[in-house]
Amino acid sequence: MYLPVAPRTLGDLVGESVKTFRTHARFIFSAFFWPSTLTCTAMAIGSSFATRLFGAISRMESFGPALYLPCAIVLACVLVWTGAVGWSVIRGSEMVRMVLGKDQSLSAAAKSLGSRVAAVICASLLSNLPAVVLAVITFLLLTFCRTIIPAQESPLRYLYSGILYGLLGVISTVSIALSAIWGTLYFMVVIAEGLSLKDSFKRSLDLAGMRLLRGGSFICLLILALLLIYFVIEGPLLIYFAFDEVLARKAGIADHQIALWWQVIWTVIDTISSIIANGVFYLGMAYYYNDLLLRAEGADMFDRLDKIKVLK
Repeated sequence: MYLPVAPRTLGDLVGESVKTFRTHARFIFSAFFWPSTLTCTAMAIGSSFATRLFGAISRMESFGPALYLPCAIVLACVLVWTGAVGWSVIRGSEMVRMVLGKDQSLSAAAKSLGSRVAAVICASLLSNLPAVVLAVITFLLLTFCRTIIPAQESPLRYLYSGILYGLLGVISTVSIALSAIWGTLYFMVVIAEGLSLKDSFKRSLDLAGMRLLRGGSFICLLILALLLIYFVIEGPLLIYFAFDEVLARKAGIADHQIALWWQVIWTVIDTISSIIANGVFYLGMAYYYNDLLLRAEGADMFDRLDKIKVLK
């Protein structure tokens, strides 16, 4: 796969990620097909049965044998979803090693990771933890802001709302983006450099500190690109489902259910968008990590010196 040998702008990095995906679409689809299929299928089936289960519980129905099967299906879907997500992380890690030139194939990358699979999974969980914690804190602060904003309609209410929500939006976006770039680099260091989880923590902090604001901007740009991909692929169905729900409520249908064949179509489309998003995301992470090494450590110069030594 293509790997830039000179620093790029943030837009170029995201653009190269999409371009590389288009060039190697068949390979990336084959790599992520089964993990994404299992993830989306388990989510669709599990959410459907969970909705029915919670509906039965909300109606105060007794927890009897009739609910045992939905509970078992939901639990099975959660287990399958968890395993499939872990599989996607491993496949993404293997592809990153290929992109960075560490290995020549997925099978070679799998052998290189070897006993480090558990470390890769742990790194994936730890890398997402700060952003998740900050997102929870943001939600709690939003709830708190609602309690201190005046309830009555007045200019003062709109002034307070604009100031509080504006500041909270800016602070939360910046903090989550900066924590996400650290998490991305932490995950990349574990995959590419083979360091322990403890050593990778210090190494990733050093890398993130070199271009902290640039890294946060890249994460925001990459997420916007992924959201655009999801909207283009899944937007028409989402709009249709929204109109369908509105028409059902106007018709007085309280417990409206989407037709089974629409759910199947939705799962297929969701699987396709998941494969594309996974591919672009891991390619983007690899390209940013490589770009940071080129800018901060001159990695291309070391590679060229190694090649000169080999030629001699």
